[in-house]
Amino acid sequence: MYMRKALLYPMVLLAACTKAPEQVAITTPSPAATPPAVVVIEPTPEPKVTLAELKSLQAHVTVRREKEMSWQDALLNLPLFRFDAIRTDVKATATVGFVNGSIVNMTEDSLLIINPGTEITSWDRLLLRKGNLSAQTQKELWILTAAALVRMKPKAWAGRAKMKLAVEEGKKMKVELEEGDGLLLQTTDPGKLENAKPVKLVERKPVVIAAPAVGNDFGLNNDAVSWPTTEKVEEKARTIASLPPPSTTKPVIPPPDFVITSPADYSEVQSASVTLKGRVKGQGATSLLVNGKSVALEAKQNFSISVPLNLGANAIL
Repeated sequence: MYMRKALLYPMVLLAACTKAPEQVAITTPSPAATPPAVVVIEPTPEPKVTLAELKSLQAHVTVRREKEMSWQDALLNLPLFRFDAIRTDVKATATVGFVNGSIVNMTEDSLLIINPGTEITSWDRLLLRKGNLSAQTQKELWILTAAALVRMKPKAWAGRAKMKLAVEEGKKMKVELEEGDGLLLQTTDPGKLENAKPVKLVERKPVVIAAPAVGNDFGLNNDAVSWPTTEKVEEKARTIASLPPPSTTKPVIPPPDFVITSPADYSEVQSASVTLKGRVKGQGATSLLVNGKSVALEAKQNFSISVPLNLGANAIL
């Protein structure tokens, strides 16, 4: 019996040792979720459209690009874009050629800006801040100043239009149409042309109007010029055409008169003749009849003639 108990004891231990171990679940933390990538697509800038080119320059000419603060020395054949400014210093000149055929010659101390508008048109536009320029075009050219919008274009039978323009902000503007059709829309509020007064430009007859002073930004707060539409400009032009034509009746010019400076009325003389002196008043006279005899007028319409006398009273007619 003792041996049987001794042999069974290790079997019990073995059974205890061979019991299956409890299973322990081991979990590992999942990695943090990665946020989706954000792709930023920059808008493609619109390509700049060349509106003009610097055809010639003399002495110191500078250019300022749109949204830039500094001025750079200009180069020959430099392409010019919307809002580009060109400035000529003392004794400097420049010629700007536009893509639609307009040519603008700038004299010294002038400043202009290429088409400060939001749209590209089939004609040429610029803003003249100060100085003198002469321009010609084969299509149509609009020039905006502090005082007015000026439009020039060739007549139906002509190939070009020509004009001279001078601006001195705070003082005056002078425009002279040399050839072609011209229209001036005068305004007292720079850049605002809704209530502009239309003036028909006549060849070789200069027009001078007041030019108000404006700020460095032309009163636009860095925005584009609000150009009127072609329809609005044509509407203004039609208001001129609807006005009654100027009178063709020639003004009535009063007949010339004259005064006798020597001798005085009722003078007594002891000679057989007297020298009659006087002056003709009025316009258009070239001679004078004295007692039926023609007398040519001298400088400043003066006259002098020797008149024979008879004894007694003499009347000079």
